[in-house]
Amino acid sequence: MILKNKFYPKSAQAGLTLLFKDNQATDALVRLLGMTGIRIQGDTLQPDNHWPEAKLVLSSRSLEEITRAVQGKIRPEVTWLIPPTQERWQTQGLRYINFSKEQAYIILNLVLKELKMGEEITPLRSKYEGILFLGSTLKNVRERLNLLNNYIEKERFTFEEIWALTGERSLDPTVGETFENLLDPKGSIPLRTGWKKTPEMLFPTSEEQMVEWVFKQSCSNRISLELVKMVHAPKEEGRKRATTKTTVEAWLKENPKGGNYLAVSTQPFGLYQLLVLRHHVLAKGRVDILIDVIAAKFPFSTYTHQSEEKLRQFVNIALDNIAKICYELVEIEKLRA
Repeated sequence: MILKNKFYPKSAQAGLTLLFKDNQATDALVRLLGMTGIRIQGDTLQPDNHWPEAKLVLSSRSLEEITRAVQGKIRPEVTWLIPPTQERWQTQGLRYINFSKEQAYIILNLVLKELKMGEEITPLRSKYEGILFLGSTLKNVRERLNLLNNYIEKERFTFEEIWALTGERSLDPTVGETFENLLDPKGSIPLRTGWKKTPEMLFPTSEEQMVEWVFKQSCSNRISLELVKMVHAPKEEGRKRATTKTTVEAWLKENPKGGNYLAVSTQPFGLYQLLVLRHHVLAKGRVDILIDVIAAKFPFSTYTHQSEEKLRQFVNIALDNIAKICYELVEIEKLRA
């Protein structure tokens, strides 16, 4: 089995075995494929009444074939991936198929509940060399910092430094990255004791500046700002912004010491980001670095009572995430070969 070895961190094991066993898709993943018009020829699992018409038929449950399928490498029009020129929050849903509200709820429940990508991920150790704080949108950054603050306040683990891994990206008002929201968290996270905007403080316009702003504004008083080191990564070629891959590569250029690190993520992206970090740390020969991840439970109420348009967006984001997990698994297998 690909999963029962030290190559995969313990924090990834449970999530991965829900997707694949012996490099073969689980029934849960086959059902998810079926819900998106992708079927396995002659499979023992019979189609459900909710499955749409088949758009693509695969010959097996293998990791490699499924990865090629969901990435559009078998039929380009059948893909779970969001185009690299789009942000997640800009997607209008899968381009090759539309879902009813009922179908969308089934898909999201499969991903977030049965495959547990909406469940909380907790720390495995009591001591880490450092924290890897992954940049994101303003909303996600505040959610991640709030999670980190809570663990630090409860003294769940110790650490020596915090690396804020950010990338080249302009702030986007369409996802709430406005001056008003930067100034007032509106109860999403408490303000740091004594924080107040002064006239000489300029509002951030980039992700890196925004993450630094949020730390100064809201990090726990138990966190010394001197321990927070900003890492900035350029855009990845062909994309609108930097990715987790480019940010971890920028971090490794800082020559961090070996040991255990804790990444702070957001569900449903915890497993994917953990695999990306693991993949590229190992690809650079840093076998001395081990990484765990934490993420708060996904707020399931986010997608209830939403419009069909918003549900299609949520579905595409969830499926894009799984397509990227599959890709990382294939790439990690290449490293092991």
